[in-house]
Amino acid sequence: MTYIMAMRHIYEDANGGIWWRTTPSGSLFPWPREPGMLQALSRVDELDLFIHRYLVRSWILIGLSIMTWVGAGLYLHKVVKAR
Repeated sequence: MTYIMAMRHIYEDANGGIWWRTTPSGSLFPWPREPGMLQALSRVDELDLFIHRYLVRSWILIGLSIMTWVGAGLYLHKVVKAR
């Protein structure tokens, strides 16, 4: 959800600035919240900028999600097998 929302609603200009495409601005943390409907650029706050730049664009967020699901599956398999 975060990845899809970031790709759909965040704009990167030629100077390296990162903006929400609409206003009021949305949020990627703690739960993804889409921005408003008014067509105007609005600033991305520092936490959302970090999440977008270092977790979403580098696909680390997807990798962490996959590792979490695999870890949970292995843990549940171990618990069920022990009973």
